[in-house]
Amino acid sequence: MPHITSIERLGRQEGRQEEAINLILRQARKRLAGFGPDDEAAVRQLPLGSLEALREALLDFATIADLRHWLEPVHSHGWLPPLGMAAFD
Repeated sequence: MPHITSIERLGRQEGRQEEAINLILRQARKRLAGFGPDDEAAVRQLPLGSLEALREALLDFATIADLRHWLEPVHSHGWLPPLGMAAFD
């Protein structure tokens, strides 16, 4: 296996992050009426781990309120809602 420098590793992580953001934005725009610039900005601020969790959670969202409810603890407290979180409690 070739040696991967920290710069290459960072580049790969940034690529995965941008890919996750683009997928989430496409899905949210298509599935969630009312998805707007503030929602996009909130998604773009998420770290890779949160993006990966959101990519899964988004499949269960029915409304933009579901997304906003999921994002609230991430932005307020810096933690990830668990996968399968009932964002509707």
